Amino acid sequence: MSWQLILIIAVVVVLGLVANSLQKKPAKRSRKWIKPNYGNDGSRSASPRPAEWGGSAGELLDGIRNQADLYPLKWWEFEEVVGELFRRDGFQDVVVLAADKQDGGIDVRASWKGLPVIAQAKHKAVGEWASIEQIGRFCHTTRTAGAGMGYFVTTGGIGKNSRIEASKADPPVTLIDGGKLWRMIEAQRAGKPSGLLRPTQKPKARVAGCALALLTLGRLR
Repeated sequence: MSWQLILIIAVVVVLGLVANSLQKKPAKRSRKWIKPNYGNDGSRSASPRPAEWGGSAGELLDGIRNQADLYPLKWWEFEEVVGELFRRDGFQDVVVLAADKQDGGIDVRASWKGLPVIAQAKHKAVGEWASIEQIGRFCHTTRTAGAGMGYFVTTGGIGKNSRIEASKADPPVTLIDGGKLWRMIEAQRAGKPSGLLRPTQKPKARVAGCALALLTLGRLR
């Protein structure tokens, strides 16, 4: 038997073994990348803030009888509700900013024992999540605004990664999701502490948390 024939037989045997192993190996299930749907905080162009709306922030907050009542609010009504929540919690100089655009990410300004604080109100639909990008930018805004503390308040959800990054921010940033917001409203009505954190010291210069939050854009919540 010539060496050429032996080589051919060997190649055929090897190919047969490879083909057999491939048939026995279970096929891998393809993974489908699903982009998380964070939604938005309402269409400001479709529902602009009216010059006069014939109501009050107190009436808006009193009209919320359960968590589900948070979702039909318009974006500017939600900002008013957040401002009223701060007033009833004892914060001073509470102002809901009227700017609809270019507000720098600040919807509410207030103070606590002389320390300035800011809040951003993000109105989300049921099942929507605040993105890590939104929270990271607010961390940065809290520092540049010279606030003693920032409050990111949303009717939506807040993911684990967002909470981790926000925990590194200095000045500190408190995250309040829809469930926690409703519990705070309930506590206020019952005359109990709402659990809203207060600033205890002047802001520091460290910005590591803000920078890390901005660098993690695109990560899953």
